[in-house]
Amino acid sequence: MDTSETYIKMCDCEEIQDLLPYELKSKMTFKYADNWYPHKNCEYLITIDGIITQEGIWLPRQDQLQEMIDNGWTGDLIRRFYFWGKEYGFQTKAIDSMEQLWLAFVMQERHKKHWDGEKWQHI
Repeated sequence: MDTSETYIKMCDCEEIQDLLPYELKSKMTFKYADNWYPHKNCEYLITIDGIITQEGIWLPRQDQLQEMIDNGWTGDLIRRFYFWGKEYGFQTKAIDSMEQLWLAFVMQERHKKHWDGEKWQHI
């Protein structure tokens, strides 16, 4: 699981954070719960579902990223990812992990954005 500063920065956007599944929100009770990373700029505690948790940034796992764009047939998802990767993803130096690569694919497919190394830009 990628917990690098780059991946945290890439995930710290409303397009991804708004997709945090409800069932995960209700289970966030620990500082580092699975793929929940504490926001380094915040020391406040927030309440989610009546449970006090540290405010944080959700870091989607690779399977969660794939579910964001899966249309029910894995073969089509792999085909789309492959052709996108040939054009953009596999040749960029800004991507350091599979999570970052799949996140870049999700952001292009759903929001027409690409990562410039610092922030998401509209294509």
